[in-house]
Amino acid sequence: MGAGSTVVVLGIPFDNVSFDETLAAIFRMIEEYQQDKRPRLVATANVDFVVNTLSWRRHQSRHPELLDILRRADLVVADGMPVVWASRWLGAPLKERVAGSDLVPALAAASDTRPLSCYFFGGRGDVGARAAAILQEKHPNFHLAGAAAPFIHVAGEALHEALETDAALVEQINRAHPDILLVALGNPKQEIWFNRNQFRLQVPVTIGVGGTFEFVAGTVKRAPRWLQRLGLEWVHRIIQDPWRLWKRYLVDAYTFGLMILPSLLYYRYSRWRQRWRRETAGEASPQAGAPGSAAAEPFRVVTLPLRLDITVASQWQEVLTAALDASQDLVLDCTGVEFIDSSGLGLLIKGWRQAQVQQRAFFLIGVNPRVQRFLSLNRLWDVFGPLAGENLEEILPRLQQHRTLPPFSFTLEHRPHYLLLHLFGRLDAAAVAGLDMPALLARLAGNHIVVHLADLDFVDSSGLGFLLKIHRQAASQGRSCVLCGPKPAVQQVLVVTRLHRFFTINPDLAQSEQALRGSYARHSAALS
Repeated sequence: MGAGSTVVVLGIPFDNVSFDETLAAIFRMIEEYQQDKRPRLVATANVDFVVNTLSWRRHQSRHPELLDILRRADLVVADGMPVVWASRWLGAPLKERVAGSDLVPALAAASDTRPLSCYFFGGRGDVGARAAAILQEKHPNFHLAGAAAPFIHVAGEALHEALETDAALVEQINRAHPDILLVALGNPKQEIWFNRNQFRLQVPVTIGVGGTFEFVAGTVKRAPRWLQRLGLEWVHRIIQDPWRLWKRYLVDAYTFGLMILPSLLYYRYSRWRQRWRRETAGEASPQAGAPGSAAAEPFRVVTLPLRLDITVASQWQEVLTAALDASQDLVLDCTGVEFIDSSGLGLLIKGWRQAQVQQRAFFLIGVNPRVQRFLSLNRLWDVFGPLAGENLEEILPRLQQHRTLPPFSFTLEHRPHYLLLHLFGRLDAAAVAGLDMPALLARLAGNHIVVHLADLDFVDSSGLGFLLKIHRQAASQGRSCVLCGPKPAVQQVLVVTRLHRFFTINPDLAQSEQALRGSYARHSAALS
């Protein structure tokens, strides 16, 4: 799971690293890429990220794709003092703010002792090239591998050809062989672009840096250091561009404060309740005990302690890491857990993230209502709810299912007048990269199509590109393509990408069949 702890703020895992530790982690990722050839993502997330990702409903995200990317990113640093302050209020303080606008100049300075090649991607006009030239003048070992400022589509019908449009850009970047790809498209564009192209990129580390090129090039001035240390850089930004930024910062601060308040109050109440119980019962403070686990090949059951907090998180991280490194599926027994803080939540999400990378199962058993409530208030129950069970006996069939079912699958069934394409699991960039799209389109050709989404848990913009290709082919052949039964998260991705009005979407299969019978009748009448 990597070095360092993780702190969860409103469902987003932030790595608890200092600025220097962030630089070290980036160079370590470059070295690790030489072994496994897996591109890494570093996200510099601030309050605007958090607000853009979340909604007022705790069980539903405003931008499910961005939230999923942040949860799976290899390193997420807090590029905003309000995030750092929130972590302190929740009892698991992040070490410091790590701003993307400071990170790029620091990487250039680090090239004085180790030559470094970076590709500047994004920004307005030639600002990326100008920023690189300024850094090269100061640091001769800092190499500009290339620069490009294309327009990137992450929403609308253009997703139909997004992968094809990106192909030339990815090839250009790969030919340059940079150590680091700096993407300055702003959130969520920069994260989505990496996500849909990560399986074609041959770059060790990609970092989303937002408006950093503007700062380096001097077109936007940074706040004085003393103002940055006080966490008031946003005041300086508003003064420079009041008409564009005042509303954004005001809305972000207000929204973030209201969203963090319930989890903060519940955390304070839970801590008071634990202390009160110990005092009234005359008990000593509970000891964490030595971390331990029980192997039951091919999975491991790890019994978590009474208090899963900042004092024990690092010890238990080693236990989970060892189990997953041994290629074992993991079941966490939460029966005895009475208290959990943001570090404990970080431990859980970090274990889950490593399990995803290593394609291992990850389940929880015995989660009591208080812990479930804290997970919900911290917007993590959407992750762990589907992975939770009452006991081991309930989980065993799901462990077996995890070993036999791929992350994404589909069935194709001939029905009267149409083909039923039934999707299961996660239709994401990884799934799309593994599909033989021409072969599937050939099987669908000439038919009305119903795409059944009731068993699809997640879709990203790459998956929507897949659906758009099917729709486009059907329309070009005078056939209909309708979607039916999307889950709330899938429906929300359709909304945020502005495709919910492009597709015909029915709540269930029966209505889709009725609509297609009408289309089939009209098509037959036209032919006759």
